[in-house]
Amino acid sequence: MEKLIYLYGLVPTEEAKEMPFPSLEGMDENNPIYALCFDDITAFVCDLPSAQYSEEVLKEKIENDMKWLQDKAMHHHETLLFLHSRYTLLPMKFCTVYKSKDSCHKSIADNKEKTLSSLQLLKKSEEWNIKVYAHTNSLKKYLLTNNETIQKKKEEITTLPPGRQFFERKKIERLIEEETEKEQLSLCDHLHSEISPCAAYHTIKNNRRELQHVLEQHLPSFKEQCRIVFKSH
Repeated sequence: MEKLIYLYGLVPTEEAKEMPFPSLEGMDENNPIYALCFDDITAFVCDLPSAQYSEEVLKEKIENDMKWLQDKAMHHHETLLFLHSRYTLLPMKFCTVYKSKDSCHKSIADNKEKTLSSLQLLKKSEEWNIKVYAHTNSLKKYLLTNNETIQKKKEEITTLPPGRQFFERKKIERLIEEETEKEQLSLCDHLHSEISPCAAYHTIKNNRRELQHVLEQHLPSFKEQCRIVFKSH
């Protein structure tokens, strides 16, 4: 049966040789995780049966089998944590799958210089994610009495005829939502500017406004965060 290659992450070969990897269960529980050495870069992978882990099957599982998704995402996450505890690790996204060892090798070779540069950056560093959560209702209450734009609009409404006031109050509800969003983003930007000088590398994820240090790598734990990455050359 044809075997696919599931890639967990990449580490410097010199580190992999100094600390051999113990036998660990792979993604499908029947094939262990093992190391593939490609010159200066070593990939930690496991084999997958193509019938059970084809691109179509994985998409179906991610969309319709939450228990499977949670179990496999947790396995991926825990494996990366273990690798990170032993090596300088460049982690891969959940469900990064290659159709053969040759296609995996070619992809690593094509990105060798970038990968080595990233591993050098990560060496003796830690990756930190900072997530900022807002108590939106409390912020809205604060802005109702302290936001200049909202206050000005409220004053304008008081000067209008009663009929117009009704429709303008509907508009002010939208204005409060907009000003709340602006305030949240402003606070996140301020936090980023305060913390970023302490990081070797940093970025903000636009969809969640998360400050992330060192490298932008995401370990998925929810359905909308999963992405199948099939590689073939």
